[in-house]
Amino acid sequence: MIWLNNVDCPESKFDGNFMAYYEWNDPRLTWNASEFDFANITVPIDKIWFPKLKFQNINTEGENGDLDEELATVHSDGRVWVLKTFYYVGFCNIESKFYPYDRHYCYIQAMSQGTDVHLAQESNKIFVNPSINTFHTKWLVTDTRSEVTNAIPNNETMLDKNSSRLFNAHILSGEIEVVRRYRHGRMIVVFPLYILGLASLAIFMIPIETGER
Repeated sequence: MIWLNNVDCPESKFDGNFMAYYEWNDPRLTWNASEFDFANITVPIDKIWFPKLKFQNINTEGENGDLDEELATVHSDGRVWVLKTFYYVGFCNIESKFYPYDRHYCYIQAMSQGTDVHLAQESNKIFVNPSINTFHTKWLVTDTRSEVTNAIPNNETMLDKNSSRLFNAHILSGEIEVVRRYRHGRMIVVFPLYILGLASLAIFMIPIETGER
């Protein structure tokens, strides 16, 4: 997670900027590095096989994490690396009972799909940019939780009867816990009410004969 833009409590949603790191092995993209002057190359992702990853983005007009227009770094041993930055809008479970000391739980979900390969899930963690909690004036990201589940019950792969190819799919589900900064609540809610209270008391200091009460 690169940056948390906002948590919209009335709309029960959040939006932020994310970076997804993809890595897989393709034995068809190997060569002997000692015979060439390079150990890796950069190619358009649409020129090679790549896993399909769909984010459940409720922002239908925004990006959803597709890799179609990205560049991939291919290594001589068949490792493929891709970095994708994207904008994401997701659902939040809003708990405003203790406002302005409230905390909320926001969710991100994605599905990876592949054919003829097994997609290894080496890491399913959501890493948060530390600068969010340093510079964000309204929210703190206090915790993240995530898990990967097989989208095909009781089996890792499924045979596509139309093409006789093996199909597999996994679902990544993540939860992001955000807490409102106490200082923000004091400045936006408590402090203005305090000023209004003092101003109302000042009315009684105006002499009656002025007729200004």
